[in-house]
Amino acid sequence: MKYKPDAVYTFPRQNELEQLAKAKVAALPGETSESLEGVKDQVRAYARTLGEDAEERAGAYCAYFDEKLSMVRSVTDKIEEGDRPCVYYAGTDILTTYGKYSDIMEVIQAAGGRAVSGELEAGNRTEIDYEQLMAWNPDVIFIDHGGMNGRETVEELKQEISQKSVYQALKAVKEGEIYLSPSGAFYWDMGLQKILLVMHMAKILHPEEFKDLDMEAEVMEFYKKFYAYDLTREEAARILNREAPQ
Repeated sequence: MKYKPDAVYTFPRQNELEQLAKAKVAALPGETSESLEGVKDQVRAYARTLGEDAEERAGAYCAYFDEKLSMVRSVTDKIEEGDRPCVYYAGTDILTTYGKYSDIMEVIQAAGGRAVSGELEAGNRTEIDYEQLMAWNPDVIFIDHGGMNGRETVEELKQEISQKSVYQALKAVKEGEIYLSPSGAFYWDMGLQKILLVMHMAKILHPEEFKDLDMEAEVMEFYKKFYAYDLTREEAARILNREAPQ
């Protein structure tokens, strides 16, 4: 309260929102969306509270988002269901995942995959059991940003999945098809950079169809446009490989 904020961006936590309301502080709670359209909606909502050129900048972001998503979908929409790899998106550990009420399902679909948990009645980070994962037996496993709440980092989780004998029968483990969600200025599976995740995932799932997609160049363009920062190609590569900054 000493900061005397004009507005607070926060999560939809009822107790916190009630406290802010009593203090007569305007609050904008970020909502988890079930679709990629929600990413743009949230950017526009923030922009409306900021004034000046914020709405123009939000419009530029939304135009970029639509352009890149259309570019990916122009390829993946032609891929038959049987030619789409089965994808499992893991959360903070291998037995947490994302369900039908998460926009991660749309990320996977747009990137040309089939989400094995697409019919799961759940949102973000829902626990499943070992038998369910084995029954799904995905072709590819992606791991979200992880490293929260004092748990393992995503790097440690990838190593654990790869080496633990109970998971050796999984097709994705046997074939080494385990990937980490990149993190740059923020986690790619949340926030503004989610459109980069769509492109990155599409290139991993369908390398031949996207052989001309230069992800390092895409990351560099994004940072220049929206963070006013000139990444080097090496820095972009480190982000894509989930390596710490030098």
